[in-house]
Amino acid sequence: RLPTVEELAYLLCSFAANDFSIWDPLLVGLGAAVYPIGALLNHSCEPNVVLYYHQSSHRQEMRCIRRVEVGEHLCHSYIDVAAISEIRREKLKSVYHFDCDCERCCQPPHILDERLKSVACDQKQKKDEDDVSRY
Repeated sequence: RLPTVEELAYLLCSFAANDFSIWDPLLVGLGAAVYPIGALLNHSCEPNVVLYYHQSSHRQEMRCIRRVEVGEHLCHSYIDVAAISEIRREKLKSVYHFDCDCERCCQPPHILDERLKSVACDQKQKKDEDDVSRY
């Protein structure tokens, strides 16, 4: 039996929320894949794990990026942790349909957000200046 339109839509939505981008060593996107163990990990804006893709074996590896205490959940970031709080929250809500309640998001906007905004403004200004100097 073939799946119904509703069943296909459900599967596609599930895939979109649980797939992983596959990148080459130069961070060029190659596609997406489902890794059931990786999909069990929750999100944190202060992750303790990063996910690594082995291009030759097509396996996903979890690498701890800080000390993990006994009983602590392994979490990776679904989004760019360098983004300011507002952008992170918007992305998580629009793509993954939840409000983040990790420790970093439960804090008032941090001075780091102001620094990130400053860097982004500096980069935009430099790009604008480069664009003008071409003419």
